[in-house]
Amino acid sequence: MDKIKGEKDEYYLMLLGTFFISALPLCYIFITQAWQVYLVQFFNAVSFSLVIPAWRVIFTKNMDKNRVGFEWSLDDVGVGLATAVAAALGSMVAERMGFEYLFIFIFLVGFASILVLLLLYQGEGSFREWFKGRRDGHAKRGV
Repeated sequence: MDKIKGEKDEYYLMLLGTFFISALPLCYIFITQAWQVYLVQFFNAVSFSLVIPAWRVIFTKNMDKNRVGFEWSLDDVGVGLATAVAAALGSMVAERMGFEYLFIFIFLVGFASILVLLLLYQGEGSFREWFKGRRDGHAKRGV
């Protein structure tokens, strides 16, 4: 990270890590042996090692320098509340529907977060820029 000027490398690492974090719960559906749980958890840890530092770099670069402590506290409270709500909802889904549905739901929510990341980034090479170019190209051709 930080080898490329700007936030492009951090953004793409966060996007890649979020993709893996979202997809890995689907692996639990197919696990039959204990060592496979450890393998999935290893890849989960690697994925989080991509996301967390990248998020911290981007968040720190874009915060109000006069309110650093307050903004970090909002981040911490948001993560804590989201974890608590996810645990409560996840336990209800697992109890009523089974873990397979929970893992699929986790994947879908994670995929939605990837879409949010794609829409948020506005720099060069962004999804918005690509989509706008495709839309403009179709408009010129009358498609």
